[in-house]
Amino acid sequence: MHTRIATAYGGILVYPASVAFLSGLAAGSGASPFHLAVLGTRVPVVIAPSFPLGVLGNPITGDVPARVGAVPNYHLVDPRKGKSRSVDGETDVTAPMWDAIGIYEATVDADADVDVDDSVSV
Repeated sequence: MHTRIATAYGGILVYPASVAFLSGLAAGSGASPFHLAVLGTRVPVVIAPSFPLGVLGNPITGDVPARVGAVPNYHLVDPRKGKSRSVDGETDVTAPMWDAIGIYEATVDADADVDVDDSVSV
């Protein structure tokens, strides 16, 4: 299943991307077929992080976005200021879906010449 996901599409959009998903990805975890697909693909992967308040300030998880964002075909969608459901006030929240879709469309169109090789083994 992961091989099919990694090779059959022109791009992958992860929305929203949880702390668990991103931490696993940053660690190179193959804990799920979807992790394996994202780790093994060469097509654009657009990721909209969803980090609860305070998680980025933790030394264990603070560098996760930078590690994931350093992968050449990964594109992180920056969070936006907005009202959090869990705190009374404005904070960083997951970008709206339409922002993620816009980045996805732009990156897939820009990388349309990526050769997806069905023989790639992931």
